[in-house]
Amino acid sequence: MVGQNPGTNHPRMLTALEETKRNGGKVVAVNTLPEAGLIRFKHPQKARGVIGRGTPIADRFLQIRAGGDLALFQALNRLLLEAEDAAPGTVLDHDFVRAHSTGFADFAGHVRTTSWDDVRAATGLAREEIEEVHQMVLASRSVIVCRAMGLNPAQARRAHHPRGRQLPDAAREPRPPRGGGVPVRGHSNVQGDRTMGVWERMPREFLDALGREFGFTPPTRHGLDSVDGIRAMRDGTATVFLGVAGNFVRASPDSDVTEAAMRRCRLTAHISTKLNRSHTVCGDTALILPTLGRGDRDVQATGVQFYTVEDSMSEVHASRGKLPPASPHLLSEVAIIARLARRTLGADPAVPWEESEADYGTIRDRIARVVPGFEDFNARMAAPGGFRLPNPVNRRVFRTPSGKAVFTRNAFTMPHVPKGHLLLQTLRSHDQWNTVPYAPNDRYRGIHHARRVVLVNPADLDALGLADRALVDLVSVWHDGVERRAEGFVAVSYPTARGSAAAYYPEANVLVPLDSVADISNTRTSKGALVRLDPPASAGPRRPSGEPVMGRGPHGGGCCACARGGLVPPRHPGRRGAAGDPGRRASAGGDHAHPGHDFDLAAGFLVSEGVLRGADDIAGIRYCAGATADGGNTYNVVDVVLAPGVAAPDASSERHVYTTSSCGLCGRASLDAVRTAAAWSVAEDPLRTSPEVLAAVSAPSSLAVDFAEESGVTLIGFMARALVETARRTDTAAVLERLARPPGS
Repeated sequence: MVGQNPGTNHPRMLTALEETKRNGGKVVAVNTLPEAGLIRFKHPQKARGVIGRGTPIADRFLQIRAGGDLALFQALNRLLLEAEDAAPGTVLDHDFVRAHSTGFADFAGHVRTTSWDDVRAATGLAREEIEEVHQMVLASRSVIVCRAMGLNPAQARRAHHPRGRQLPDAAREPRPPRGGGVPVRGHSNVQGDRTMGVWERMPREFLDALGREFGFTPPTRHGLDSVDGIRAMRDGTATVFLGVAGNFVRASPDSDVTEAAMRRCRLTAHISTKLNRSHTVCGDTALILPTLGRGDRDVQATGVQFYTVEDSMSEVHASRGKLPPASPHLLSEVAIIARLARRTLGADPAVPWEESEADYGTIRDRIARVVPGFEDFNARMAAPGGFRLPNPVNRRVFRTPSGKAVFTRNAFTMPHVPKGHLLLQTLRSHDQWNTVPYAPNDRYRGIHHARRVVLVNPADLDALGLADRALVDLVSVWHDGVERRAEGFVAVSYPTARGSAAAYYPEANVLVPLDSVADISNTRTSKGALVRLDPPASAGPRRPSGEPVMGRGPHGGGCCACARGGLVPPRHPGRRGAAGDPGRRASAGGDHAHPGHDFDLAAGFLVSEGVLRGADDIAGIRYCAGATADGGNTYNVVDVVLAPGVAAPDASSERHVYTTSSCGLCGRASLDAVRTAAAWSVAEDPLRTSPEVLAAVSAPSSLAVDFAEESGVTLIGFMARALVETARRTDTAAVLERLARPPGS
């Protein structure tokens, strides 16, 4: 798993990884950050996910420097070649290499010259760490290299695909292969866009098939990708921008340059389901064309329509909206584009735009005649689950000039990072979808109520003379001499790779120069911007009063409250003490928090212990990252930092939690205990609720139902009708008192 954070970016992959481990497979995680989803997984929809400690995922974690993956794979390939030298015929599949590939000798000669000193400098990994993974490869029947975009920083992305494939391609394994390269190429049907021809460099055979189907001659000159498109708008050679979905301005690099380029256009138009920042960056004329979302019911002249989507594994399936549209006047994307085309192009060429709008099935019929692999498209979509597109490589069909797989040699580069600088990668938070953060939290990395943060290794902070949570400006360094500054970031001590830092996009996109791109793909170097951390040029953005920012770091001190999900007492209780004080260990067990509400649970504990009176008493809350020595989660432990002047919990108090709770209050043995410990009079608390609300929150969760079915336990709701009637005749406090009594009383 190279450069991936499945817990946030593709959580459904965690289920496949869990099954891999249950089947005896091994997982190696290669990343610049220790991501929670690769450490341990507790399936939220399975009873086994909340009973016990979950499934450990990564057998080995290689914390690599940004841009070091090519050096890592060359080192592994060198070890494979040396193992073949020691035992000829036992490591490499020479028959496959001879019959189905070219360039192996040149590739092997290049790999054998790989210097271990250079590998260490490029990766930050010790040779022993790489040799451990090498031994795992030798012991495996097959290997899958699953690679995403989390590592490559810069111009070295020329070898984007071959670098990961050559390891399994040359290794001896069963045929047809059960392993190989798995590039994670995108989401939201990004891969399907390319399949359907949404690419500025479609091959000639596709253009010819398109021309035959619609009776016209497609232009053969290549178009512009996003980077070249911004350059064209900047230079005035492109004057019209039409965006189909997306948030182009916020997703693009060099934010100031991108915004200025958009404003030079004569027309900017967006086909969008929701408002976003790009709509506010206007050309001379600006239009927003609202459209149906994919979840909306789409009814056209011939009836209800559906879309098809293709995922990263080449699976094609239907997507049917079920929600009523926000307005009967909303048009679908297909309708908008068809009507624009009809009014712009007229009758030449003679494309049946009205037919396409009325019945999306007619579009699929034409796709079946143009796009290879989509024969009988409509008929195949009638099958449950859709279908999988053919992968020619699995049939040993290689679409290269020689008709064979090509081993390539690529010299890896080591980005030069001057003293006092860091290599910055941009990433997204857990509660973020593309450029849109839906909450100011990054729960698995322990960041709460903050976006303008930069994660820096503690040793790098020391070397830079910065304290944890110091306010800084991020300034990128590029040879054009232009100062690109992101103001008002908080430097957070975090276990990043030495010399590497991380910040969220789109906030950090301003630091990535437009012209800093990879050699062949022309993609922006968002995983490797050279930056320095300067004192703030201004006061910078201020956080709202009482709003938590974050704790001290993945294993820092602070007043901690344990907030572990589970139905059995955890083995690793939290610790409690003043900020910076290691505190003492305290027992806490049986707490079952709803996912995403762990901070509320921890705060509730501290409220019921009389520590907190309000939100202003909390300086920060975060999750701890990493794992304990015996593999237990620490990223699922909440670290609470008290505000200055707030007294730490009484060291003589002891709390034994034996019930299930989601707020932290009912963990007390009785309401009397809450009244005794709370910092205010519970009787004077103005909060009131109704019996209906109490009845609603008592419903058993799906997790409880699964647990009951697997364990033979009968679930009984605790809000019986008689209790509801009692609640109608009494006050809420009396109902809570009755609920708190021991069973059978």
